[in-house]
Amino acid sequence: MPEQHEDLVRMKDRIARIAETSETVSINLLAAIDETLGALHGMASVMSGIFQMLDKSAEEIASMPVIVGRYIDEDDAVITSMDRAILELKTLLYRLVLRHSLVDRDGRLKDHHCESLHDAYERVESEVAGLIEVLHNTRAAVIAHDLRAEPREGMETFATVEELVASLRCA
Repeated sequence: MPEQHEDLVRMKDRIARIAETSETVSINLLAAIDETLGALHGMASVMSGIFQMLDKSAEEIASMPVIVGRYIDEDDAVITSMDRAILELKTLLYRLVLRHSLVDRDGRLKDHHCESLHDAYERVESEVAGLIEVLHNTRAAVIAHDLRAEPREGMETFATVEELVASLRCA
């Protein structure tokens, strides 16, 4: 009898350890989900805020009066900065899409977890893609403004494309 009793005690202890482990895993999983959702929501909010500022800047640039010889980005520092930001955001978007694709592959996640994660990933992916687009638009607005600000006095003009091509051949 005592041997049987020891088996029951060991069984009880083993079941208790398994239950504690599963509880810890569940709590850790929920914490990881909450942290991920919080990070994604925060990132989406930041991207949205930057989008709003850049979008307004692009509109302001487009409506600015052009003064010959006065440039927004004479040394192309802003253009270079926006190019770097675009590349970084494209890399970020790629990583987000990759992580998003893993959500349904995690067998520990319940349907409602997956749905929340999909919603959060979709929102941040959309915000990042929108920010990339507005960076391109703002970049184009800066370039267009600065091109219009180029001095044109004394430049040869041509009435037709053929005249332009002929002048290039002579040069």
